[in-house]
Amino acid sequence: MSSTMDPLIGEDIDYINVVPEGDQSGEQILKDLPDAKRHERIQHAGIYLVEGELYSKFEAHPKNEYSAWLFEFLRGRPWKMLEMLVALLYLFLIVIEKPALWPGVNVYVGLSIEIICLIFFIINLVLHYRLYTSSLDLATLFTSKGFVLRMCIIAILVIDTAVALTTNFWSTRLLRIFRVFLVLDAQYADGVRRVCRQIVQTTWSVSEMLIYVLLYVMVFSLVGFDLFSGIPNDPSFPTFDQSFMSMFILLTTANNPDVMMGVYAKQPLAVIYFALFMLFGFYFFMNLLLGMVIDAYTEFEKTKFQNMFLHKRKALQYAWITLYQEIENKEEAEMDRDTFLEVCKVFRPNATQKQAYLAYRALDTDNNGTISVDEFYEIYDVMDVVYKFSHLNTMGTPGTPPVYHQKFSPGVAKFFKRLQDIAQSTPFNLFVDFVVFANLVVNLVVAIKAKPKEGTADSIADPSNVEDDIFMAIYICEAIFKITALGPYLYFSDRWNKFDFAIIVVSTIAVITELSSVGTASVLVCVVGIRALRLLRLVRIRESFRNIVTGMGHMIPRMGRFFAALGLFFFIFSVIGMYFFNDTVSEKCTWDSTIGANGTGFKCGGGFDRCSDPKPYPDVCIGYYHLNNFNNIFRSFVTLYDLMIVNNWFLIMEGHVVATGTRWARVYFFIFFLVGVNVITNIIVAFVLECFKQLFPILESRRHKKKLEQSKRKQHEEAGEVTEPETENVWSRTYRSKVAIQMKEARQYFDADDDLEMFLNVETLWYVACEDIRAADINRIVFQDEIEDMIEEEKSSNPLSASRDELYQLGLIE
Repeated sequence: MSSTMDPLIGEDIDYINVVPEGDQSGEQILKDLPDAKRHERIQHAGIYLVEGELYSKFEAHPKNEYSAWLFEFLRGRPWKMLEMLVALLYLFLIVIEKPALWPGVNVYVGLSIEIICLIFFIINLVLHYRLYTSSLDLATLFTSKGFVLRMCIIAILVIDTAVALTTNFWSTRLLRIFRVFLVLDAQYADGVRRVCRQIVQTTWSVSEMLIYVLLYVMVFSLVGFDLFSGIPNDPSFPTFDQSFMSMFILLTTANNPDVMMGVYAKQPLAVIYFALFMLFGFYFFMNLLLGMVIDAYTEFEKTKFQNMFLHKRKALQYAWITLYQEIENKEEAEMDRDTFLEVCKVFRPNATQKQAYLAYRALDTDNNGTISVDEFYEIYDVMDVVYKFSHLNTMGTPGTPPVYHQKFSPGVAKFFKRLQDIAQSTPFNLFVDFVVFANLVVNLVVAIKAKPKEGTADSIADPSNVEDDIFMAIYICEAIFKITALGPYLYFSDRWNKFDFAIIVVSTIAVITELSSVGTASVLVCVVGIRALRLLRLVRIRESFRNIVTGMGHMIPRMGRFFAALGLFFFIFSVIGMYFFNDTVSEKCTWDSTIGANGTGFKCGGGFDRCSDPKPYPDVCIGYYHLNNFNNIFRSFVTLYDLMIVNNWFLIMEGHVVATGTRWARVYFFIFFLVGVNVITNIIVAFVLECFKQLFPILESRRHKKKLEQSKRKQHEEAGEVTEPETENVWSRTYRSKVAIQMKEARQYFDADDDLEMFLNVETLWYVACEDIRAADINRIVFQDEIEDMIEEEKSSNPLSASRDELYQLGLIE
């Protein structure tokens, strides 16, 4: 074992020789096994890790070579991608099916694609049947809710296709809502599947509160009907069902004046009735509902984390036992490098050998050349960490100029070092911030003084001014100066520099496009909007702004599964809406004095657009509410989006009541509002609140850590020291955040790599873990106490300490 000094923290770091010497505990027994038996154990250990990550049941673990191969095939990236693509293709067939968004496509084209998709799902079901039957008997298999549900859904969709074919596709197919479940069943949709499960469980947990809200509205509706039904010409309380509708709409804050003012004009004291209703209904019941949703979301997240944490630990323990069956005390076994790399090939077949080797070195925190079971517990986290090559750690101390300046003479290098100090200085950054703020002020002044222009779109899209070009030139000079001073690598290693550079490039393209007069007027309008993006640099001025943007940057990818679940929810209600309301609302507005709701004469929107005079707009309904319909999937999504926004949602509902001629149409809109707005929207609100609650302490800790590093670095430099002070790890990770690799190790275990080509004369290469905020890190901090409690409770049922008879009954040993 040799050692080197970390140039940044100034302490000796041991690194492992290329070939570890001596017998490792348990490894010699594993190596003495026949190759086929050793490969089988490593394969099953890797499969256990996959099952832990996918939250699969261990009862269905493959028991023979064929089932193991089938498991790896079905869990491999090609098959998972094909599964996801076929499911999405099957879902998006709705755009060419009746009522079609693209009606020109031949109906049998869609039918052919649909049959191909169904054949794939049947094959997928059969393959999973073959996989499960290798471990489970038929009676146990058909008690599996997931498998039976998958089989029933495919059967329903096959029947739906057969019925549609025999009826010549004459009607809207309601059973298409079951296509959503095939998308959720895809392996790549596991995050969306959990969100949908969360929506169902949250809806059930707050169902009593929803009933209380409806009862509350019903009681006030009854009182309002008794008090105000006698008021002549008042549309809000003539009947009980209309009273209920008015009060429910009032609770959503969509039309308070419309409901109240007619009664208030006749009975001024009626304001007490409406004030009490809103005081307890909106400010108490609705906020209480929001609190219950947030509480249900938090509890679900906690339970999900606990279950997945324990499941992953169980998978790691099963994998460890599978490898080291012969050792009596399995907690004392040690895994060597070669075994770890072979297990990683099964666990993460798409990971490079470099990534696996860096993970191995990061886990080996005690530098003994092997990995203990306690270190092995971190494999899920460390395999997701990105380790980047560190020029600064490899080439020298913080005072050394960037790498690309090394080839210059000492005098030139010193000059570039001075430029680097200027680019990183506080006065320079304050000057840039002042320029950005001045740009904002100038743009606001120009916009305020601008007058509406008449004429063509070309005249509107001509915003060029000298001030704008001056600011653009300053931004370009700033970018060139920073790239020259810091070097391309250091410049682009900073995310905010990447952000600035991207805005500058886009703005430059916009200016060139504008000056060259390329494109139409609409293109130039877009160009003008793009140039305004430069003002987004204002978020860099304050640390709090940067924290908000950083938090949003980490939240938005995680919110993808919520928006995907919302899209599937929209799909279900769109299919239902097209089934009941298709072609009930016409988009062709014509005037006829004998038709139209309330004698308006407009045949469009089913009474949506309340306009009575056809002369100004003979062919258009002014409100455009007729476009909120269910005539195809696109219109349906837009209509549901408008309903989700809440404002004036009741006009869309009442329009469809008029168009269909039945008040039962309101049930559809009621259910959508209760689930979509009161549950799903509040779940998204709960997610955002929890994310910021978790992220901001981390961001603040990282900011304080950075300030501490800068302060200690300055102290060291003033004392004449060249080492970087060691600071506390923000993430509390148990694996290494810095990994030192000998060049001879890199040549043996890395593929052709630029790091090796650039630094052939360097003995040690350094890799540093990216400080990306990951869900695993957040959970590690938020649930730190729960993790300790779970590990303590798990000791009583830890299979590592179980007897051989117990392990044999579990099927873990031979």
